[in-house]
Amino acid sequence: MAKSNILNLDAMIPEARFVLLDGVEHQVQVDTVEMGLKMIRARDDLVKAADAGEGAQAERAVQLVAEAVPTIPESRIRQLPMAALTALLSFIFPGAEVGATGEEAGEEPGE
Repeated sequence: MAKSNILNLDAMIPEARFVLLDGVEHQVQVDTVEMGLKMIRARDDLVKAADAGEGAQAERAVQLVAEAVPTIPESRIRQLPMAALTALLSFIFPGAEVGATGEEAGEEPGE
């Protein structure tokens, strides 16, 4: 019989997520509270950086992806198409729908 006075945290730990790039699987590092909080702050920085211009927002997006997927060198991230950077952000933050320039998905720049 299962005990109702036990909180099973093991059941709450999400499955690992991976990004496939150049034939190599890279694990996304947002599964801990510490990394999750860091990523939330960084994502908020992306949205707040709207006044800094698209270049600054894209720069922050590159840094954010490099922190979340540390096995992909930042130099490699910079070589990806902008659409791939946006896809990475969406994968790292499911449901956030923020692109590399801080615009909401489907929103035209300046809206």
